[in-house]
Amino acid sequence: MITATELELKLSNTKIPTFVRNEGIKAVVRLGMGRFNPIITDRKTLHLLAEAIGVEPIKSGRYTFIRVFDELQNAVDIQYDNGTFFIFGQGDEQ
Repeated sequence: MITATELELKLSNTKIPTFVRNEGIKAVVRLGMGRFNPIITDRKTLHLLAEAIGVEPIKSGRYTFIRVFDELQNAVDIQYDNGTFFIFGQGDEQ
């Protein structure tokens, strides 16, 4: 978890790839607009963002995400669906 202010500061590093920075900027902008719906991204982008800003993604049953808070404790999640990477029939017997 990270605050929007901390995230914005860390994203000012231009060595972070633009497509990764854009996902973090979306969270900052949504919080500023009072919109709290999650940002859906892909696994690679989320993990690159987590590494760049120095946070550990949270893994729940269905989603892996980074939660971004504003000063009023409102939050936006940047997430991907864990189920989208499971391939059925690849040796997994049920």
